[in-house]
Amino acid sequence: MALSVSEGKLQAHGDELTAGQPTRRLSLLEGAPPPPARTLGDVFAATVAEHGDRPALEDGFCRLSYAELDSEARRLAARLAAAGIGRGDRVGVRVPDGTCELYVGVLGVLLAGAAYVPVDVADPLARVEEIWREASVAAVLGAGGAIELRRARGAAAV
Repeated sequence: MALSVSEGKLQAHGDELTAGQPTRRLSLLEGAPPPPARTLGDVFAATVAEHGDRPALEDGFCRLSYAELDSEARRLAARLAAAGIGRGDRVGVRVPDGTCELYVGVLGVLLAGAAYVPVDVADPLARVEEIWREASVAAVLGAGGAIELRRARGAAAV
């Protein structure tokens, strides 16, 4: 199928069409308006509101409902904010895959307004440090909820 624009309208031309046959017209701007923009935090908040008591995570060692996951993630977000981490910052995350702790960490970073930079715990430390240096992470979240600040003013454990 080929696309073209004619008289302000996007047209789709199927390969099976021959000269003289009508083309199908597609308009990207016609129809229902797009849904309002939502962040992952918005989607998660709606899920917590609707399914708060339902299980969200289970990793064999811990089990969290959506409400508990939200509470843990918000607690971490508050710790990150207290450490000066927020919108526009990047936070390295080095927590074992498939654990409740990993999902709490990712959500906590996002709820703090920062972006997360994940690395595999099995990666060599030299590789991990290179990734975090290139990403200019402001902090690193490790196992057990440890937060290591990496700002230019000096690293400190929180």
